[in-house]
Amino acid sequence: MTGKSMQTMDLRELIKNPEYYVPYESGQVVFKEGEPGDVMYVTVEGEVEFLIRGTPVRSFGSGEVFGEMALISEKPRSATVVTKTACRLAPINRKRFLLLVQQSPQFSLHMLDVMAERIRWMDSLIEGSQPSAQ
Repeated sequence: MTGKSMQTMDLRELIKNPEYYVPYESGQVVFKEGEPGDVMYVTVEGEVEFLIRGTPVRSFGSGEVFGEMALISEKPRSATVVTKTACRLAPINRKRFLLLVQQSPQFSLHMLDVMAERIRWMDSLIEGSQPSAQ
């Protein structure tokens, strides 16, 4: 399943300079569950897969953001991310993230939309695993 935010903002537009892109080969670990995180990523090209406790749970493709929770909550990573294909990722560190939040209401609204969509998705997983009431 590939998640897509309902907002139309393409985060790749924020990072147009290819010198900031980091190439990854297929099957490469971007970060591991439990590690501290000080960077989120925008997928410029390719697809990444999220694994929780080793189980694949979701994929993200071109134009999508991931790893933002570590910047927002300053807690360890909640998942491992592995590239499914060759990728180019654009890292956004905490300083740049805060600058984008301050300077772009559209970015802030997009990030809120991303978080809301992911909470709804997690809720649907939890609801789907509960026995139905009889």
